[in-house]
Amino acid sequence: AAALLAPRLPRVKEWAYAGAFFNYSSAFVSHLFAGDRPDLAAALMAVVTVASWALRPPERRLLEAKSPGESSAWSWTASAAILVLLLILSFLWLPPIPGH
Repeated sequence: AAALLAPRLPRVKEWAYAGAFFNYSSAFVSHLFAGDRPDLAAALMAVVTVASWALRPPERRLLEAKSPGESSAWSWTASAAILVLLLILSFLWLPPIPGH
């Protein structure tokens, strides 16, 4: 929160936004995998984080950052493959939940 509120430091802010999104989205998914009700507060905070990041004024963005439309198909494919691999590995290595 301090990095997001501090003036300047655009790269630190990018990492802070990424960390906040991973924190909230992971909390949401962890509740689902544990068999709990969906944590709507975590989902809402993840959406607010993405909206805050996307709606920043241009002068507060990294200068060398590409716009979302400039990413290649290879980068999307590689990212999706990594996510699928991590999901498969999590099912193989995470211990089962007792009683389920």
